[in-house]
Amino acid sequence: MDISDIKKAEKMLKESYQKLQKIINDVINTLASIVKTGGPYTSGHQKRVASLATAISAEMGLKQRRAGCER
Repeated sequence: MDISDIKKAEKMLKESYQKLQKIINDVINTLASIVKTGGPYTSGHQKRVASLATAISAEMGLKQRRAGCER
């Protein structure tokens, strides 16, 4: 049986997923930059919320899904 079409579709799907991940990361970084321009309190608040969310997820036993997440 020829599975070359299936392999080609899998490769295209993987590439699409990687592109989507990059877009999502770029959007998050852009939003973070916008929040930082709101002032030192807003930036500090964002970091504290991110740290708290990370601690809660670790306590719940959730695995880290994205490489490079800051803790």
